[in-house]
Amino acid sequence: AIATNGLMVVNAGVSGNYLDFSGVLTNSGTIVLTNGGIRCIDYNFDGGGYGLLVNAPGGTIDLQDGAIIAFYNDNSGVGTPTVINYGTVRKSSGSDTNLINAPFYNFGKLDAQLGTVSLNGGGSGSGVFQAEPGATVDYPASYEIDGIIAGQGTNLLDGGILTFNGTITGQFVWNSGRIGATSVGAVATNGLMVVDTGGIFGEVDFSGVLTNSGTIVLTNGGIRCIVYNSYGGGYGLVVNAPGGTIDLQDG
Repeated sequence: AIATNGLMVVNAGVSGNYLDFSGVLTNSGTIVLTNGGIRCIDYNFDGGGYGLLVNAPGGTIDLQDGAIIAFYNDNSGVGTPTVINYGTVRKSSGSDTNLINAPFYNFGKLDAQLGTVSLNGGGSGSGVFQAEPGATVDYPASYEIDGIIAGQGTNLLDGGILTFNGTITGQFVWNSGRIGATSVGAVATNGLMVVDTGGIFGEVDFSGVLTNSGTIVLTNGGIRCIVYNSYGGGYGLVVNAPGGTIDLQDG
Protein backbone atom coordinates (compact mmCIF):
# COMPACT_ATOMS: atom_id res chain seq x y z
CA ALA A 1 0.00 0.00 0.00
CA ILE A 2 0.93 3.63 -0.49
CA ALA A 3 -0.08 5.73 2.53
CA THR A 4 -1.69 9.15 2.30
CA ASN A 5 1.73 10.83 2.63
CA GLY A 6 3.44 8.35 0.30
CA LEU A 7 4.76 8.93 -3.22
CA MET A 8 5.62 6.40 -5.92
CA VAL A 9 7.29 7.66 -9.10
CA VAL A 10 7.39 5.24 -12.04
CA ASN A 11 10.01 6.32 -14.56
CA ALA A 12 10.90 3.69 -17.16
CA GLY A 13 13.42 6.08 -18.71
CA VAL A 14 11.97 6.22 -22.22
CA SER A 15 8.49 6.91 -23.50
CA GLY A 16 6.95 3.64 -24.70
CA ASN A 17 8.77 1.49 -22.13
CA TYR A 18 6.97 0.04 -19.13
CA LEU A 19 7.69 -1.89 -15.95
CA ASP A 20 5.72 -5.04 -15.11
CA PHE A 21 3.39 -5.16 -12.09
CA SER A 22 1.86 -8.53 -11.11
CA GLY A 23 0.69 -7.88 -7.55
CA VAL A 24 -2.02 -5.89 -5.80
CA LEU A 25 -1.36 -2.27 -4.86
CA THR A 26 -3.71 0.11 -3.03
CA ASN A 27 -2.81 3.78 -3.35
CA SER A 28 -4.00 6.37 -0.84
CA GLY A 29 -1.19 8.79 -1.67
CA THR A 30 0.27 9.72 -5.07
CA ILE A 31 1.54 7.66 -7.98
CA VAL A 32 3.29 9.56 -10.78
CA LEU A 33 3.79 7.81 -14.12
CA THR A 34 6.29 9.49 -16.44
CA ASN A 35 8.65 8.50 -19.26
CA GLY A 36 7.02 5.17 -19.93
CA GLY A 37 4.67 3.50 -17.48
CA ILE A 38 3.58 0.23 -15.95
CA ARG A 39 2.10 -2.95 -17.35
CA CYS A 40 -0.57 -4.63 -15.22
CA ILE A 41 0.21 -8.25 -16.01
CA ASP A 42 -0.99 -11.76 -15.22
CA TYR A 43 1.65 -14.02 -16.77
CA ASN A 44 2.51 -17.63 -16.03
CA PHE A 45 6.24 -17.05 -16.54
CA ASP A 46 6.12 -14.42 -13.77
CA GLY A 47 4.21 -16.73 -11.43
CA GLY A 48 0.72 -15.61 -12.44
CA GLY A 49 -0.36 -12.88 -10.07
CA TYR A 50 -3.06 -10.27 -10.51
CA GLY A 51 -1.83 -6.87 -11.69
CA LEU A 52 -4.55 -5.03 -9.75
CA LEU A 53 -4.09 -1.33 -9.07
CA VAL A 54 -6.65 0.24 -6.71
CA ASN A 55 -6.65 4.03 -6.34
CA ALA A 56 -8.39 4.59 -3.01
CA PRO A 57 -10.54 7.63 -2.07
CA GLY A 58 -8.15 10.58 -1.73
CA GLY A 59 -5.48 8.86 -3.82
CA THR A 60 -4.04 10.37 -7.01
CA ILE A 61 -2.57 8.72 -10.09
CA ASP A 62 -0.86 11.39 -12.18
CA LEU A 63 -0.25 10.53 -15.85
CA GLN A 64 2.48 12.76 -17.22
CA ASP A 65 3.68 13.17 -20.79
CA GLY A 66 2.98 9.95 -22.75
CA ALA A 67 2.97 7.53 -19.80
CA ILE A 68 0.89 4.39 -20.34
CA ILE A 69 -0.85 1.75 -18.27
CA ALA A 70 -0.30 -1.36 -20.38
CA PHE A 71 -2.01 -4.74 -20.04
CA TYR A 72 -1.27 -8.43 -20.49
CA ASN A 73 -3.26 -11.44 -19.35
CA ASP A 74 -2.69 -15.13 -20.05
CA ASN A 75 -5.27 -16.13 -17.39
CA SER A 76 -2.69 -17.98 -15.29
CA GLY A 77 -3.20 -15.93 -12.13
CA VAL A 78 -6.01 -15.01 -9.75
CA GLY A 79 -7.79 -12.32 -11.73
CA THR A 80 -7.84 -9.93 -14.67
CA PRO A 81 -5.27 -7.11 -14.48
CA THR A 82 -7.34 -4.02 -13.75
CA VAL A 83 -7.28 -0.40 -12.60
CA ILE A 84 -10.02 0.58 -10.13
CA ASN A 85 -10.30 4.27 -9.30
CA TYR A 86 -12.10 5.70 -6.25
CA GLY A 87 -9.87 8.79 -6.10
CA THR A 88 -8.49 10.91 -8.95
CA VAL A 89 -6.71 9.79 -12.08
CA ARG A 90 -5.44 12.84 -13.94
CA LYS A 91 -3.28 13.81 -16.88
CA SER A 92 -1.41 16.89 -15.69
CA SER A 93 1.24 17.45 -18.35
CA GLY A 94 1.97 16.85 -22.02
CA SER A 95 -0.08 17.42 -25.16
CA ASP A 96 0.29 13.77 -26.20
CA THR A 97 -1.89 10.72 -25.49
CA ASN A 98 -1.85 8.58 -22.36
CA LEU A 99 -3.16 5.07 -23.02
CA ILE A 100 -4.96 3.08 -20.35
CA ASN A 101 -4.94 -0.37 -21.94
CA ALA A 102 -6.05 -2.22 -18.80
CA PRO A 103 -9.77 -2.34 -17.95
CA PHE A 104 -10.53 0.91 -16.12
CA TYR A 105 -13.32 1.16 -13.55
CA ASN A 106 -13.94 4.75 -12.49
CA PHE A 107 -15.92 5.44 -9.31
CA GLY A 108 -14.01 8.64 -8.58
CA LYS A 109 -12.79 11.20 -11.09
CA LEU A 110 -10.89 10.92 -14.35
CA ASP A 111 -9.52 14.38 -15.14
CA ALA A 112 -7.84 15.07 -18.48
CA GLN A 113 -6.25 18.47 -17.92
CA LEU A 114 -4.10 18.44 -21.07
CA GLY A 115 -3.73 16.25 -24.13
CA THR A 116 -5.69 12.98 -24.37
CA VAL A 117 -6.47 10.09 -22.07
CA SER A 118 -7.57 7.05 -24.09
CA LEU A 119 -9.53 4.25 -22.41
CA ASN A 120 -8.43 1.45 -24.71
CA GLY A 121 -9.09 -1.40 -22.29
CA GLY A 122 -12.80 -0.91 -21.73
CA GLY A 123 -14.47 -0.99 -18.33
CA SER A 124 -17.19 1.08 -16.70
CA GLY A 125 -17.77 3.73 -14.09
CA SER A 126 -20.31 5.74 -12.11
CA GLY A 127 -17.82 8.54 -11.41
CA VAL A 128 -16.89 11.74 -13.24
CA PHE A 129 -15.23 11.73 -16.66
CA GLN A 130 -13.89 15.26 -17.08
CA ALA A 131 -12.09 16.86 -20.01
CA GLU A 132 -10.68 20.33 -19.35
CA PRO A 133 -10.68 22.93 -22.17
CA GLY A 134 -8.44 21.69 -24.98
CA ALA A 135 -8.15 18.18 -23.52
CA THR A 136 -9.85 14.91 -24.54
CA VAL A 137 -11.12 11.76 -22.87
CA ASP A 138 -11.28 9.17 -25.65
CA TYR A 139 -13.48 6.04 -25.77
CA PRO A 140 -12.18 3.93 -28.69
CA ALA A 141 -13.34 0.62 -27.15
CA SER A 142 -16.59 -0.61 -25.64
CA TYR A 143 -17.32 1.10 -22.32
CA GLU A 144 -20.15 1.77 -19.87
CA ILE A 145 -20.71 5.21 -18.32
CA ASP A 146 -23.16 5.43 -15.43
CA GLY A 147 -21.81 8.73 -14.11
CA ILE A 148 -21.14 12.27 -15.32
CA ILE A 149 -19.53 13.43 -18.57
CA ALA A 150 -18.15 16.84 -17.64
CA GLY A 151 -15.85 19.64 -18.75
CA GLN A 152 -15.51 22.06 -21.64
CA GLY A 153 -13.00 19.83 -23.38
CA THR A 154 -14.03 16.79 -25.43
CA ASN A 155 -15.36 13.44 -24.30
CA LEU A 156 -14.98 11.57 -27.60
CA LEU A 157 -16.77 8.39 -28.64
CA ASP A 158 -14.94 7.06 -31.68
CA GLY A 159 -15.34 3.29 -31.58
CA GLY A 160 -16.90 0.29 -29.85
CA ILE A 161 -20.22 0.20 -28.05
CA LEU A 162 -21.00 2.77 -25.38
CA THR A 163 -23.56 1.78 -22.78
CA PHE A 164 -24.59 5.22 -21.58
CA ASN A 165 -26.67 5.48 -18.41
CA GLY A 166 -25.16 8.74 -17.25
CA THR A 167 -25.60 12.47 -17.71
CA ILE A 168 -23.77 14.86 -20.04
CA THR A 169 -23.03 18.17 -18.31
CA GLY A 170 -20.06 19.10 -20.52
CA GLN A 171 -19.23 18.40 -24.16
CA PHE A 172 -19.64 14.95 -25.70
CA VAL A 173 -18.60 14.37 -29.33
CA TRP A 174 -19.74 11.26 -31.17
CA ASN A 175 -17.72 10.42 -34.29
CA SER A 176 -18.14 6.65 -34.63
CA GLY A 177 -19.13 3.58 -32.66
CA ARG A 178 -22.66 3.17 -31.34
CA ILE A 179 -24.71 3.73 -28.21
CA GLY A 180 -26.13 0.42 -27.08
CA ALA A 181 -29.60 -0.96 -26.50
CA THR A 182 -29.62 -0.88 -22.69
CA SER A 183 -28.63 2.79 -22.49
CA VAL A 184 -30.87 5.28 -20.65
CA GLY A 185 -29.01 8.58 -20.52
CA ALA A 186 -29.53 12.32 -20.44
CA VAL A 187 -28.10 15.60 -21.68
CA ALA A 188 -28.38 18.18 -18.89
CA THR A 189 -29.39 21.80 -19.44
CA ASN A 190 -25.71 22.80 -19.63
CA GLY A 191 -24.71 19.77 -21.68
CA LEU A 192 -23.77 19.54 -25.36
CA MET A 193 -23.73 16.49 -27.61
CA VAL A 194 -22.18 16.92 -31.05
CA VAL A 195 -22.72 14.14 -33.59
CA ASP A 196 -20.17 14.53 -36.39
CA THR A 197 -19.35 11.44 -38.45
CA GLY A 198 -17.13 13.37 -40.83
CA GLY A 199 -19.26 12.89 -43.93
CA ILE A 200 -22.78 13.76 -45.01
CA PHE A 201 -23.56 10.09 -45.77
CA GLY A 202 -22.31 8.74 -42.46
CA GLU A 203 -24.60 7.70 -39.64
CA VAL A 204 -24.03 6.38 -36.13
CA ASP A 205 -26.48 3.94 -34.58
CA PHE A 206 -28.44 4.74 -31.43
CA SER A 207 -30.47 1.96 -29.78
CA GLY A 208 -31.07 3.36 -26.30
CA VAL A 209 -33.15 6.11 -24.69
CA LEU A 210 -31.80 9.66 -24.44
CA THR A 211 -33.54 12.66 -22.87
CA ASN A 212 -32.12 16.02 -23.98
CA SER A 213 -32.56 19.12 -21.84
CA GLY A 214 -29.49 20.82 -23.31
CA THR A 215 -28.25 20.89 -26.91
CA ILE A 216 -27.71 18.19 -29.51
CA VAL A 217 -25.96 19.25 -32.72
CA LEU A 218 -26.14 16.95 -35.74
CA THR A 219 -23.60 17.85 -38.43
CA ASN A 220 -21.69 16.06 -41.20
CA GLY A 221 -23.87 12.98 -41.00
CA GLY A 222 -26.33 12.06 -38.27
CA ILE A 223 -27.76 9.34 -36.10
CA ARG A 224 -29.92 6.35 -36.89
CA CYS A 225 -32.49 5.52 -34.22
CA ILE A 226 -32.59 1.75 -34.49
CA VAL A 227 -34.18 -1.35 -32.99
CA TYR A 228 -32.16 -4.29 -34.23
CA ASN A 229 -32.04 -7.87 -32.97
CA SER A 230 -28.30 -8.17 -33.49
CA TYR A 231 -27.84 -5.11 -31.26
CA GLY A 232 -30.00 -6.61 -28.52
CA GLY A 233 -33.21 -4.89 -29.59
CA GLY A 234 -33.39 -1.57 -27.79
CA TYR A 235 -35.59 1.42 -28.48
CA GLY A 236 -33.82 4.21 -30.36
CA LEU A 237 -35.82 6.88 -28.54
CA VAL A 238 -34.64 10.50 -28.39
CA VAL A 239 -36.79 12.76 -26.20
CA ASN A 240 -36.19 16.49 -26.58
CA ALA A 241 -37.40 17.87 -23.26
CA PRO A 242 -38.82 21.37 -22.67
CA GLY A 243 -35.96 23.83 -23.12
CA GLY A 244 -33.89 21.32 -25.09
CA THR A 245 -32.55 22.03 -28.59
CA ILE A 246 -31.74 19.68 -31.45
CA ASP A 247 -29.79 21.60 -34.11
CA LEU A 248 -29.71 20.06 -37.61
CA GLN A 249 -26.72 21.42 -39.51
CA ASP A 250 -25.37 20.85 -43.04
CA GLY A 251 -26.47 17.47 -44.49
